[in-house]
Amino acid sequence: MIEYEGHMGYQQTPDSALRNPMVQSLSHVNVKSAPGKFQIHPTTGVLNVSDSLNREEQSSYMLIIEAWDNYQFGYANGESRNAFKQIGVNIVDVNDEVPVFEPINGCVTITEFHELREVVTVVRATDADDPNTPNGRILFSIVSGNKLGLFKLENLDYSSARIDAVHSLKGLYGNYTLVVQAQDLGSPPNVVSTEVNICVTDFNDNAPHFNATLGSTIIQVHATDDDIGLNGAVRYRLKQDLMGNWRTFSVDSESGIILLKQPLDREKQKIYEIRVEAYDLGIPTPLSSDLDLTVYVRNINDYEPQFLVDEMVIKFT
Repeated sequence: MIEYEGHMGYQQTPDSALRNPMVQSLSHVNVKSAPGKFQIHPTTGVLNVSDSLNREEQSSYMLIIEAWDNYQFGYANGESRNAFKQIGVNIVDVNDEVPVFEPINGCVTITEFHELREVVTVVRATDADDPNTPNGRILFSIVSGNKLGLFKLENLDYSSARIDAVHSLKGLYGNYTLVVQAQDLGSPPNVVSTEVNICVTDFNDNAPHFNATLGSTIIQVHATDDDIGLNGAVRYRLKQDLMGNWRTFSVDSESGIILLKQPLDREKQKIYEIRVEAYDLGIPTPLSSDLDLTVYVRNINDYEPQFLVDEMVIKFT
């Protein structure tokens, strides 16, 4: 669409040249104008477009129209007179350009302890249409990939938007692919979409621990005997100790698997030292070897704070 500024008409002269139609010609296009874009009829002065126009390449033209009177009979001998008229042509934008996303390479990596006040990432897009019109203004939205509702999008302006976490991501580590849509405000609008990959990584906040319930396996010991027959048959047993630690555990005599026999309470005892005896079934005298084991009990948060007294009386003076 084209708008123009200026007025085109005929120049009046007082002499007999008025009997001859005035001849107009497109004599000059300024340095920013592309030659061959416009043409003018030499007698009617009708200005036409002679080539395709693209506002994204050039949004306006400044044309200079030159008009001659008595052109047919007086131009050659210098009797014709001329005048100039300046016309501005503005190319009105149409919504013919689609938004283009700036690429986000790879995966946006955050941890499961990502701070909610921190931005996960920012998406940006450009539109070659006029940014001062709805055609060049973009709004963003998440259209899929957010079934758990972990993320939200906030438009910052007409060319960018931020993605944030809605709530804590603790324990929700994994890869998420959001489909983000960019839509300009033109009529009809142009719509494009892109994928934003977000990788929530595990944060090392848990130390390994034993699942020490009654009957659970603590460890398996193994001993070998190079003899044959009963002389090489190995059996296991726990040896008694002065502290009575052996009562908390048991050992399978054939497999050497040591099991938990009694509950553990770190607040009462955090280290257990036991001695495992491996013996053969040799005749007449069995032989044996001992192995000392130290078991460390890991603390769990199983006690809540308690006041030392139920009621305290305070007097003020």
